[in-house]
Amino acid sequence: MGKLIRAVLRGRGDGNITLLPDHFVKRRSPTSGKYALYIFPSKAAQSRVRRRIKTFTKRRAPIAPPDFVQQVNQVVRGWVNYYRHTNASQAFRALQRFINVRFRRYLTCRSKGRGFGWKQYPNRALYARGLIYIGSRVIRYERAPVHARA
Repeated sequence: MGKLIRAVLRGRGDGNITLLPDHFVKRRSPTSGKYALYIFPSKAAQSRVRRRIKTFTKRRAPIAPPDFVQQVNQVVRGWVNYYRHTNASQAFRALQRFINVRFRRYLTCRSKGRGFGWKQYPNRALYARGLIYIGSRVIRYERAPVHARA
């Protein structure tokens, strides 16, 4: 434990400290004006979750779209629940954009289309297919009724 505390106290010299999955920054609070410690997901943690999603979301992945959505939702739900008590809204928005583009490209390639598929698959069409939505502190899970499942 002593080594961990020394690592936290040393930091990088600029007041910012990065531990394994988190990045700590001491800033003034916009509401009170006092210094507070803010915790963000580190860049390495963000790239790890993207890399993990990339492993099974290739454009030519030989899986059906419902399986694709299920795998992505499972990984994202775990990562978002881990970071939900931090200042991660910017990281959540970036991850949401990344997931939407990956799923859109996958659907476009499956339908033998060209390009990214922005017009063919807008965001609401992706969420209607069951893709997770991360936004404004709320994680909405779109679920089909039990009798509608195949």
